Amino acid sequence: MPVAPPPPTNFVASPSSAAPPVPVPQSDDSSVVQRPLTEAETGLLKRSAKNGAPGMLRFFGAFVGIMPLFLIGMAVMGTPFVPENYIAIILVTGFLGAVLAGVSQGMRTPLVRATKAGTAYEVYGVPEIQAAPGNQSLVGLGGLTFRMKAVQAARLLPDRMNRVTFVDGGVTAGVRRRLGSNVAFVIESNGAVATRVESCYLVGSVEVDGTTVLGAKMAWGR
Repeated sequence: MPVAPPPPTNFVASPSSAAPPVPVPQSDDSSVVQRPLTEAETGLLKRSAKNGAPGMLRFFGAFVGIMPLFLIGMAVMGTPFVPENYIAIILVTGFLGAVLAGVSQGMRTPLVRATKAGTAYEVYGVPEIQAAPGNQSLVGLGGLTFRMKAVQAARLLPDRMNRVTFVDGGVTAGVRRRLGSNVAFVIESNGAVATRVESCYLVGSVEVDGTTVLGAKMAWGR
């Protein structure tokens, strides 16, 4: 299937200040094709899990988390500390280390899950885009609905066939459940390969009679 050329630079998504969209956009004139990840795509996901924000948070979490151990070792070796300051530093650094490590793990886990699954989904269709709160957009494409950042949705070609390739990072948890049922990472859009993965959310891909909405719309590709 031919791929549309890159979108013009002056295309701008609908402003996020618009009223919440109803109903959720749904395109039903196209398909979702499942295929194995390429080596380049697998490498991109692995690098994204190790570098960037997840990698930095993991490093700082480990660094801050080790500080209480150094302080305890110094105290055992006889280094004098003011008791109140010592206890405060131990508690604060330990807490910060745990928080940073937890945030890093939360960002890395969907990427690692998608890499292990080894599956990419190519979505074809004419997008239906509606503004959503929080500088986001609801995008209906290929019978699926994505919650994307407005800048991501702005890259799609209006009123034309689009192809978007993404990987499924698994079911969302915690506060992210309000954004969508599954985390997704876009790795290609209309022939433009991503240099870093961009996250979005699948809306409504929950189980229905034992089959997910994504699985029901999927066709096996090459």
